[in-house]
Amino acid sequence: MPKILSIEEKLLKNLPPAEMAGRLMTLPAPRRLAALLEREDAEAVVAALPEPDFHLFVKELGADSAAPLLAMARPEQFTHLLDVDCWQGDELLAGKTLAWCEAMIAANEVKLLNWLYQVDFEFLVVFFKKWIDQVETIEDEDDYQEESDVLPRLTIDNQYYFSTRYPNHEPLLKYILGYLFENHHDFYLALLHQVRAGLDTETGELAYRFHRGRLADHAIPDLEEAVAIYHPLPAHRINRDKTILQPGEENATPPTFAMAVVRRRDLLGAALARINDPADQATLRQELAALANKVLIADRLDADDPANLQRAADKAAAMINLGLELFSGDDEAGGAETLRQVYLENLFRLGHHHLAALTGRMQGFIDNELPRCWPAGLNLVDEPWQERINLLTAKTPIIMRPQSNGPTEEDFVRSRADLERVERLIGLLTPLPALLAQCREQCREEWEQLAARLSRKGQIHNLNDITLGSLLFTGAANELWTGSFEISALPLPLWGDIAPLLAPEAMAKAITARLRTMLAGNVLLPDAEAYLQPLLDRYRQEMGHRTALPDPRMMPFLLFTEAAACR
Repeated sequence: MPKILSIEEKLLKNLPPAEMAGRLMTLPAPRRLAALLEREDAEAVVAALPEPDFHLFVKELGADSAAPLLAMARPEQFTHLLDVDCWQGDELLAGKTLAWCEAMIAANEVKLLNWLYQVDFEFLVVFFKKWIDQVETIEDEDDYQEESDVLPRLTIDNQYYFSTRYPNHEPLLKYILGYLFENHHDFYLALLHQVRAGLDTETGELAYRFHRGRLADHAIPDLEEAVAIYHPLPAHRINRDKTILQPGEENATPPTFAMAVVRRRDLLGAALARINDPADQATLRQELAALANKVLIADRLDADDPANLQRAADKAAAMINLGLELFSGDDEAGGAETLRQVYLENLFRLGHHHLAALTGRMQGFIDNELPRCWPAGLNLVDEPWQERINLLTAKTPIIMRPQSNGPTEEDFVRSRADLERVERLIGLLTPLPALLAQCREQCREEWEQLAARLSRKGQIHNLNDITLGSLLFTGAANELWTGSFEISALPLPLWGDIAPLLAPEAMAKAITARLRTMLAGNVLLPDAEAYLQPLLDRYRQEMGHRTALPDPRMMPFLLFTEAAACR
């Protein structure tokens, strides 16, 4: 059966290598590899890939599936892969480095050997110091006769003897050193001499300095620089003073991985589509990739998982889009002009500044208001609101976004409309203290006493399970049963008599009437009604078509007690 290609893939097949490389990251990784391998000039396309794009491409595929890509890698691309994947702080992780070298030599041994001569010498010394153990040397045959019993067993030249800390990688070690001995003898001698006699601290510091320099060249900062993206920045402090990258040898081709996640339907995507100048486009690609790297590091995401880099890029695009809307309004042309003139990091900081102000207000309510009126704090809040609060007060605020063709899904805050969603949620929380105070007047005992009498045969067992909704539903159930709204647990022995009275429409009518009595003339009433509406809808769905007696263990709306009477 012939393979069906998307329109995007068909277009990519006919692009020149450099343009193909610039568009390749828009495809999912497996389709990306297939599109690449269908071209006769695949190696030229790989050569044109910026190092960060190459790294993400390899990591998405995994070492085994990425063999065709590794087989075409430039030395700089492989070095960048190791720089990102094989360092932990200032320490080179020998095990990871060896694994990638094994993968590389399996893919194309010539590429690995070429890499040996292009990576900085200090890196190789540090690498081999971690790989080779107990290096000894002898000068002549007499020395060997005297010391053969204590010498390490491995040697290439009968002069340097050594052992390895990684026996599983011994064939690779012998192959590389043997190749160097036969083809580049001076290089071989210099390497083993430094491994044996070089100072660990001095060599390690140099290797790390070069490593950090290479990362800086690719806009990968340290933690201190990365967290600066979360410093607040109001709009009046933003200047239109961006410097545009000019084409030249000193400016490497910017990566495209971050630009590939920008949503075309957002203002950012629409504004970017209006920018055609190559220098502007290159600058924006570089800025967005740099921001993605900063988010990854500042949020302490595991760089070993390629999905985290894509998530960081998506978060960066979301905050930039929010900042762009706040700074420029909804005009696409104006947004494009702003992108040309304002640094993306400043737009990111503006967006985050406004979002943090809102989530700070929400956190203040949770920390200060709720504990004053309810012993269990946030547990008072019903679903779906409690989940949404937890998502919004997490390190990275998340909203539940409605979908036109399905259920809601988690997403970043991206727009002013999303900020309004957060505002509305804060508004829904504000009536809770007043409603709880009204419920308190309708309860004849302390909250802890009420909770102590709850039956284990109900779904709500303790104080932490009680929500404002369950208090109001229980009060309404008592009103339908006895004629009096009272916050008192329903007696399980009489549940068979009570349940038929609690039809959804009757409960909704009783709760709505009570709510309007509790908050008569109060501006909080519309927010209180909006807070309760999802609970009423859920009650209607769960109870609307029941014919059998509902099991109290499946009732999250009502409080139950074992007592035959509650009064």
